[in-house]
Amino acid sequence: MLWGTGGDLRMWGSQYWWNNQGAYFNGFTPANRPELMGTVFLTYSRMFDSLSRAAREQWGSQGVWIPEACWFDGLEPVPQGLVAEMQDIYLAKKPWSERSREFMDFAQDKNGLNHDHSATVHCRAHPSPIAHGRTGILRIGYSMRFTTWPSGDRRTEVKKENFMKIASIIARYLFALIFIVFGLNGFLHFLPMKPPSSELAMQYFTVMFTSHYLVFIFSLQLIAGILLLFRRTVPLALTIAGPLIVNILLFHVLMDPRGIVPGLLVTALWFIIFSQYHAAFHGILFGERQ
Repeated sequence: MLWGTGGDLRMWGSQYWWNNQGAYFNGFTPANRPELMGTVFLTYSRMFDSLSRAAREQWGSQGVWIPEACWFDGLEPVPQGLVAEMQDIYLAKKPWSERSREFMDFAQDKNGLNHDHSATVHCRAHPSPIAHGRTGILRIGYSMRFTTWPSGDRRTEVKKENFMKIASIIARYLFALIFIVFGLNGFLHFLPMKPPSSELAMQYFTVMFTSHYLVFIFSLQLIAGILLLFRRTVPLALTIAGPLIVNILLFHVLMDPRGIVPGLLVTALWFIIFSQYHAAFHGILFGERQ
């Protein structure tokens, strides 16, 4: 089955496609490390339910439909009002030229084709050798779903993601500036520091200063600030900065509440940065994934 919308779009967006993912896995089998292929098999096995539903909705089959390009968790459900029409079109029971406006709007919205570009789609069905009647496994090649230009709810989600990325970058450099400046100030004393507001806080600082404990605190602040300047070392910087922030907050809450505002600021910045790098802490927060 062959159809087109008047052009060719050669951008795959962010979907899972073997031609842009296979490079990560092609070398595992020749290297005699087949166990590293587990993520590939797990990706497809976890989307089995959605692939089975897609076979029923789009092809009237009781098997599974494995598209060439899809999201890592499978395919979205087809609106019930379009299921019968999609089956008729895909199984060549209804001419492509007689497709409804609702079907075309759905296809263009999901394929990202509601813009100046268009796409040519080639589909070929390969029934499984064990298939008989309307059952079995159905393998479809070259089934393209483009998401480069999202629309509707997805466009709003993309805008939100982009906003958070920009906010994280700004927060990262601001956080780095604060820690570097105050870390250096601990050694060079170029910024005047107000004395603590309580006698207990003054005693605490006296002990920290005379024991040279503050040397380690300022050193860690400086190291964390420098590491935040480089994207690859942000998780390590957050790990170092986390206990320092806890110490700052506890000091101000228990001994010097008047100066807690800077501590609250760096805490907010830490969480904004963490929101973009939380995947690096998955093992710490949730344990090793089985």
